[in-house]
Amino acid sequence: HHYLLDHGGVSVDGEVLELWPSPVDERQAERLLPPDRHEPTRPVVGLHPGGSGRWKTKRWDMSRWARLCDALAERGVRVVITGGPEEQELGASLVQRTTSHPHVLIGQTSLMELACLIKRFHVFVTHDSSPLHLAAGVGTRTVTLFGPTDPARHLPPAVRGQVIEKYVFCRPCYS
Repeated sequence: HHYLLDHGGVSVDGEVLELWPSPVDERQAERLLPPDRHEPTRPVVGLHPGGSGRWKTKRWDMSRWARLCDALAERGVRVVITGGPEEQELGASLVQRTTSHPHVLIGQTSLMELACLIKRFHVFVTHDSSPLHLAAGVGTRTVTLFGPTDPARHLPPAVRGQVIEKYVFCRPCYS
């Protein structure tokens, strides 16, 4: 991809992904996720169980997301669930499986507001998805779940965090 940019006379300045949200985006994220007044240092972990509707094979099973929610809550972590407006049902399905009542913010943000929300997380857990790139852009540590796609090809530049991979026999098969 550098070759195309060079050929077009555009110089590349490093490998960092950057976002420039507005103060309005920041205020909306603050409104959706105000600091915990009783425990301001309590860790906040964001979970993004959805992702591309066309690629459901990239998604971890909902019962496992629910177990993760409950395990984090048992350890005193504030859990926030993110997603797009089309993932409301997914969020409801997840909450039904939990005992811990995570804070669900699915469908309540624009893309830049979501980036500002992710910036408030100590860690963000997601599939190979667009919000992973937002997390890289705001510098939030991630745990990314990969199955049929290849992290060597799809991880954003300068992402900070951990990759968990499930070996799929045909990978990278995109099926």
